[in-house]
Amino acid sequence: MSNSFAFSKLITVFSAYSYLNRAALKVLWRNLVVLQKTWMTNMAFYFIEPLLYLSAMGFGLGVFVGEINGISYVQFIAPGIIASSSMWAAASECTYGSFVRMHYQKVFHAMIATPLELGEVVVGEILYGVFKGVVYGSVILLVIAGLGLVSSPWALLVPIVLVLA
Repeated sequence: MSNSFAFSKLITVFSAYSYLNRAALKVLWRNLVVLQKTWMTNMAFYFIEPLLYLSAMGFGLGVFVGEINGISYVQFIAPGIIASSSMWAAASECTYGSFVRMHYQKVFHAMIATPLELGEVVVGEILYGVFKGVVYGSVILLVIAGLGLVSSPWALLVPIVLVLA
């Protein structure tokens, strides 16, 4: 019985990959075109939020904590801020952002009226969430590097790790 369950899961995975085609990339492209028009309002929060996190948690609470294994508290929490903010941005985009486009703006209705299938729309939305998460995490990494809190060249691999997360 477990073999048939595993086989059905394998079929589900391969059917999800079948929607990763040019049509799903068109959905991603559509969302990127919209982002191009609203990037100023979106990017403002990308720079402000990590500064608020670092000032409250790192510089505020860090005064009371001190160093951890020779690393300042701000440097200690910086990778966590990158990871949590990136995942939060992707999850928020894939839930609330997709809901707004589906329910209020009726964008999904317009997409389904074209030759797109629902799976292609969903995969395109997920790709857009991944894109937003990677951009958000990369901007936070730049802010943290600008404050002099990055001490390793391995930080250049953070965007690749964010794609996989």
